[in-house]
Amino acid sequence: MGFYDTIRAGHALKTIKDNERVKALKSIRSWQEHAAVEARYVVGLVIGIYLLAALIPSAITALNSTNTSGWTATQLAIWGVLSVIILAVVIMKISE
Repeated sequence: MGFYDTIRAGHALKTIKDNERVKALKSIRSWQEHAAVEARYVVGLVIGIYLLAALIPSAITALNSTNTSGWTATQLAIWGVLSVIILAVVIMKISE
């Protein structure tokens, strides 16, 4: 007797359908978990952009209104490069 002789046709078909249903449910669960992770990233990104939009104008104003009249030449040179350094750090963090 072979394998197909011992299993009724209806039972074999039901087993195949059950296996397909289990695979489909696992796929749906995997997609839901993936979507939840993506939603967390999107929410984090939106919050980050909102904070940047709120804080950058005041930071730029504070940097531009700094009194540098009593500073040495070295301090003034570093101050001039500071905005470029900050911009480079932000770009590197965004590109990660």
